[in-house]
Amino acid sequence: MPINRVIVLLFTLSIFKAHSVEIYKVGLLESYPWAYRTESNLIEGIYPELFRVLEKKHDSNIKFDIQLKPLARVIHEIEKSRIDITFISHHANIKIKMAYQLPIYKTPFVLFTRLNSDIKTIADIKNKHVSMLIGGSGCPCLSKDIPYKRVEISKHLQGLKMLLKNRIDVVSGPYIRLNERIKKLDIQAQLAKPIIYEWSTVSLWSSNELAQNNKKLRLLTTEINEALKTGLFQRLLSAYFSPRELEYIVTSEYSSIN
Repeated sequence: MPINRVIVLLFTLSIFKAHSVEIYKVGLLESYPWAYRTESNLIEGIYPELFRVLEKKHDSNIKFDIQLKPLARVIHEIEKSRIDITFISHHANIKIKMAYQLPIYKTPFVLFTRLNSDIKTIADIKNKHVSMLIGGSGCPCLSKDIPYKRVEISKHLQGLKMLLKNRIDVVSGPYIRLNERIKKLDIQAQLAKPIIYEWSTVSLWSSNELAQNNKKLRLLTTEINEALKTGLFQRLLSAYFSPRELEYIVTSEYSSIN
């Protein structure tokens, strides 16, 4: 074969390969250890590590373009198909903005009290001061049948510090976020075992546009399923969470049904 034809063939193959790469635009909330930015401005965490494993498995024929954004921005940009996928807990308004795909794990919303508190059950918060995050997106609410005193806070750290100073009786919120703040303050020994009041499922959601691309979507959901069934996702969790903490991050129900 003449050398000029060889060159043309190789060039054509290189173009085909470049165009065969599937790129997924990922919108994630900046939340340690799921996805966070390091001091070197690198994006690390459980989800980025999962995506790197998948890229390597497919010899870089799939790519994940990860962007860290606030929740409202993620939802808006998926609605506009500027982002393809995200992982988020269920919200009543989400179904009209994006397409539900797969459940990934479930984790509870909890109440934290001081170690020697007389609050042992949800019913015990009657007439107690309970902190709640302002603008919490879709957080389950405590029953209004229990007349507790709501104290709005801007950050979970604020609520925990108020709890230690006896300014409030209870801090409420998602276990994972509260637990991370508790470790940061190093106050585990001063708090009682958390009281679970509701479980929330974190799922994979896609843009409606991606939902119509059966081939591209199937490739992604198949790989996420495989990561759950083979224990890959659980091993990534274990790198960040202790066995005690993993009791509050349940994947077993979904690793068998997806």
